Amino acid sequence: VATAPIGETTTTASATTTTGPDESTTTSTTEVASGAVAPPPGSDAPSTSDAPTPLPPGQPTTTDASPATTATTATTATTVAPTTTNPPSPPGTLTLETTVVDLGASARSRTVTLSNQGGQTVTFVVNVGAPFTVAPPGGALAAGQSMALTVSVDRSPPTAEGSIGTTATLVPVEAGVASASMSLLATIERPPVVVVDRPPDSGYCPPPRQTPFTVAVLVTVTDESLPLAVVFRVTDPNGASYQTGMKPAGSSWSGSLSVPPIDGSWAWTVEATDARRNVGSQGGKFAVGPSYC
Repeated sequence: VATAPIGETTTTASATTTTGPDESTTTSTTEVASGAVAPPPGSDAPSTSDAPTPLPPGQPTTTDASPATTATTATTATTVAPTTTNPPSPPGTLTLETTVVDLGASARSRTVTLSNQGGQTVTFVVNVGAPFTVAPPGGALAAGQSMALTVSVDRSPPTAEGSIGTTATLVPVEAGVASASMSLLATIERPPVVVVDRPPDSGYCPPPRQTPFTVAVLVTVTDESLPLAVVFRVTDPNGASYQTGMKPAGSSWSGSLSVPPIDGSWAWTVEATDARRNVGSQGGKFAVGPSYC
């Protein structure tokens, strides 16, 4: 009898075969290790502990068809769009339609167009010296918009006669915006003021034998641009004129003329001219005829 290895169990099966009274008896002993399948008696099949266990008749063979599973990690690529930053709008720009405004000797005002040709609103104030003014004196002008500015001058005293001028500057409140300016010009002219103190008589009696008669006048003349030239002039009914220079006595001026005795309506005028050739005058009418004798 063989000894089973340590850790294994041995099973012994005995089979006895008798052939008859005179025959011998044969005893067969089979040792089966634990985990092995013993072959049936008389079988020549070898015994093995590794042989698969047979299935009952009629039962189908089952094959493990489970596929091997492979883990797959999906990677998603994320695209990040670049951040787009719009550039800031350019600053506002104040633009005047003209840089010189000349009101001359008579105009009191003129309109000028102001535009904002930049990309942002401009708030501004106007700096200007008397006797000029600009209206409105300030404001806010949106990008791409225009507005009207009115330039005016005060010609009354104490503004002196002569050529005057100043600069009007539009000063933006916002930093980085250039100012705009325009030159303002004007000429102040005022004529002499003539006040009649003693006019000619309203009617004259023609002297006998066509003797000339005298017509006299007294006036006061004031002006800021001296010297003055003052003339006394009369015109007869036929359109003929007679004149003389008047003499000053302080602010008063006197003048007289000897004229022929022509019946009818006459005209008279006192005309004063200052150093700037400004002219001021006063006048009236008188008559010559027998009705005044």
